[in-house]
Amino acid sequence: ILRSLESGVRRKEYGEEGGGNQLPLTEQTTMQGHQLSILRSPNFQLTEIKPDKFSIGGHQSETERKFTKHKISLLKGDCIYIFSDGFVDQFGGNEGKKFMSKRFKDLLLANYSTPMLEQENRLIKIFETWKGSREQVDDILVIGIRI
Repeated sequence: ILRSLESGVRRKEYGEEGGGNQLPLTEQTTMQGHQLSILRSPNFQLTEIKPDKFSIGGHQSETERKFTKHKISLLKGDCIYIFSDGFVDQFGGNEGKKFMSKRFKDLLLANYSTPMLEQENRLIKIFETWKGSREQVDDILVIGIRI
């Protein structure tokens, strides 16, 4: 997935045409991620797959980035969350501090059993409330997929 995204971003940056990206999910799949968390349905555990320390796109010395592949088994009802660091790095709240990873993971766990659209709406509302009148410090990407 990341190799395809990296290649697509680089094609667009350097004037080549890019295509769409697809995410094939089966009972056992191989995934690569910047920030990838899997929320298991049987006991509501958040399992993290540690990311590679590469950015997507931009200038690089290597001709192709090699991302670590992780084999995972998926169960019906599992949720996979892929996210950038934009949400957790946002300053806000009463004291103007960062949202932080623990608070974000707790938020995912607290909303895990709700429908995906409702999760999206809650994340947006919580983010906007946290940010308040402060400027957004980074781009934010959160993708949630329920198996």
